[in-house]
Amino acid sequence: MKLVYCVRRASGMSEEDFHHYWRKVHGALAEECLPIMGASKYVQSHTISTPLNDLIKEMKGLSEGFDGIAEIWWDDMDSLLKAMDSEKWQETQDRLFNDESKFIDLAHSCSFFCSEEQLV
Repeated sequence: MKLVYCVRRASGMSEEDFHHYWRKVHGALAEECLPIMGASKYVQSHTISTPLNDLIKEMKGLSEGFDGIAEIWWDDMDSLLKAMDSEKWQETQDRLFNDESKFIDLAHSCSFFCSEEQLV
């Protein structure tokens, strides 16, 4: 199972600064914190600047896009629940959240748990 986090950059932050901070600063923090939270995999997908994004948005009538998505995997629900029950969970979660508030527009981002089904 995994958590998908669709993120928009904080107001006033340039795309370049956002992607740099997310990769280098928050990425290093995530590498430290996520194993404590029982995560087995973490991937950042950064939106690239291309006219194709505007084209697909127009073709499908989509709303404003995201600046990227993060995916965090756990082996299964039990692994996640066990990690959430640990003493370090809340402290580690707080560290990540406090950092996210520096570069992510939390009110216009979203996250959800899901299971992955590969079809092709």
